[in-house]
Amino acid sequence: MNKLMKSTLLAWFCLIAPQYWLTAQHAGNSYYKKRTYSSSRQAVDISNSKGTKLVVTANILKYIEADEFVAVFGLSEEAPSVKACNEKITQRLQGFVQKLKGLGIKQGDYYIDMVTQNQVYGYSFDSDKKVATEKTEGFELKKNIAIRYKDDQLLNKILQLAAQYGIYDLIKVDYLKYDQAPIYKELWKEALKVIEQKKDIYLKVTGVKLWDKSKILSERFGAYLPGQMYQSYTAFQSASVSSPNYNQRSFTRIDKRKLKTVYYDPPNFSKYDKVLNNNPVKPMLQFHLQVTIEYDVVRKIK
Repeated sequence: MNKLMKSTLLAWFCLIAPQYWLTAQHAGNSYYKKRTYSSSRQAVDISNSKGTKLVVTANILKYIEADEFVAVFGLSEEAPSVKACNEKITQRLQGFVQKLKGLGIKQGDYYIDMVTQNQVYGYSFDSDKKVATEKTEGFELKKNIAIRYKDDQLLNKILQLAAQYGIYDLIKVDYLKYDQAPIYKELWKEALKVIEQKKDIYLKVTGVKLWDKSKILSERFGAYLPGQMYQSYTAFQSASVSSPNYNQRSFTRIDKRKLKTVYYDPPNFSKYDKVLNNNPVKPMLQFHLQVTIEYDVVRKIK
């Protein structure tokens, strides 16, 4: 192994090793969910065999509070006629939105969306002929109501009010951030700092010199939405039971219902060079930026 290669490996170790010192040694029931963790965080890269290019990547993450939230609820009604469906579902919605006013949610803060209207079918059974004939039994009407609010603590109160009118299906909650330009600018500023740090360590260890010019190879800016970051698992240990007669079981087995756990699982920190604020307890928007810059290495003329 030549001197340059040893220096390169040492520089790489100095840059990437600290992430492993932060690894926790505890596990909960989420152990039951099969998952694979990998780190995409990269220190530096010599992009060709002649060592004429130096490529440096920075990954930055920041948790951001949402400006507003939009909760979407779904409800349905079945009745013998379309008119009866509309009357029933309208009565429930009118009572619900009237209660929402007590939470400061005005008419312009919600929208009722007509989703589907379907016929409902059943069967009539003729025991003499032993024939089941399909027939129309009525109609089903489905609507959604989207509710906008600013205080995330309101959601629990909205859920309680919705339950009073038989509205139990919380479809989703959207987190909204209207001005993302300042976030983008801040992440870029921090990414450049990280790239300079990585580059300086590499140059100090290897003694390599770079030309002043650089080129941005790639840039990826985006956000993880809290709704995308939930995982689930079912934790249990089951036994086995069998019959002495393999071909004919002499009993009926009744299994207990296994509960599924759903939990919030934010991004793995090992993928990022820098997280600009502490991991919050509550779900938040997670804006991230990955920047890759290429530098030309000064080659010595022999």
